[in-house]
Amino acid sequence: MNDVEMRDDYVPTALESMRRYWKRDVRKTFWILTALFVVLTALFTAVYADDPWTGLQLLQEIPAGLDGVALDSTAAHDGVHSLWPEAAQDVPALESPRAAAYDGWSGRALAEAIGLDPVMLFFHNLQASGTAVLLGLAPFLFLPLLALFINAVVLGAALGSMFGFGMAAQWAVAGILPHGIFELPALLLSFALGFTLCRKLTARVCRRRARPLRAIGCTLLMFVLFVLPLLAVAAAVECWVTPDAMLSAMGW
Repeated sequence: MNDVEMRDDYVPTALESMRRYWKRDVRKTFWILTALFVVLTALFTAVYADDPWTGLQLLQEIPAGLDGVALDSTAAHDGVHSLWPEAAQDVPALESPRAAAYDGWSGRALAEAIGLDPVMLFFHNLQASGTAVLLGLAPFLFLPLLALFINAVVLGAALGSMFGFGMAAQWAVAGILPHGIFELPALLLSFALGFTLCRKLTARVCRRRARPLRAIGCTLLMFVLFVLPLLAVAAAVECWVTPDAMLSAMGW
């Protein structure tokens, strides 16, 4: 049923309202922020590829839960550390019992050594995605852009450090792509939802025509129907598939 066929007193269902909200308000923002994220990630990857030690130091100093890819960063650090154990001699902060090479290990053993747990991964990424949306409740500030920037810096630092220490591109792809195809869209959708919510609330404060309560409802529904399932799949893949993919790419 299209808009022309609807009666004046027709009340759209929650799913219809969500679809309209996506088409009219969120879709364009999603693709713009996705392009911005890709550009920023490429930029910081290039920066930290030239200075990988700075990238590793950054990954060590990031508080848990601050970003959506910190656990990818941890995996990247452990991968670099295991391949270049001399790093522990040069930088004491990098010392870890996980520095031993993973030659001959299974993906599950590697996941356990790094400390990957699907439930922990899910709630970590849920915290990051939820925070990106909640930041949109502050009008005028557009804080979800800050969350996007932080995640681009972290992912760029992880990739740049791997490339800077001579890891082949297929290793980085194997370490991020399997679960990233689920995790990154969920995170980017969260940025877009938070940004759009902030825009709606700002318009309302400025007395422009806007329906913030409907925006909040549609945001919550999209988060539950799309972000949560994507994060759940990403957590399972990151724990049970990504380690095997990395070992296979490394020829182990």
